[in-house]
Amino acid sequence: MGEPVVPPSTLQQTLQRGSASRCLGRRRDGDECGMTVTASSGGRWCPKHDPERQHLLADEARAAARASHAPRLTPELEAWADSIDWDDEAGVHRSLREAAVLVLKRGLTPAQAQAMAKLADLRLRQMKAPPKPATALEVVVSDFRDGTRSNGPASPDRAEPTP
Repeated sequence: MGEPVVPPSTLQQTLQRGSASRCLGRRRDGDECGMTVTASSGGRWCPKHDPERQHLLADEARAAARASHAPRLTPELEAWADSIDWDDEAGVHRSLREAAVLVLKRGLTPAQAQAMAKLADLRLRQMKAPPKPATALEVVVSDFRDGTRSNGPASPDRAEPTP
């Protein structure tokens, strides 16, 4: 009898198809990757799908996410922020219109403009709220040194004269 039939390895299958220089990985949509393989992966994977590099890709993705969420402050934006005037309602509305333009020009992120809008809303509520009248505050102090436990009014003989 002959030798047992051993299924060919993935690399051998790839070589038989004539596409040894293409990655064996799959894209998110399920299609073949098709990128050129690297020699360090044994001729099987592109840099993105190489299992030996997965930890590096995760680190790079985290760094990119942090960088994309980092606040961007240009000198022009800083000058504009210093010029914001929220002393009156018109100034608040003007600042919000300017912020909307900056979002469209990518000078502010939508999250930054949303935070500014929330602060502006609080400022407008503060301006519209009627001032609270001052209320008199009466403080009642009880003296229990005589051994009584009453929270009622002080006895007339213990009352101190008021100035």
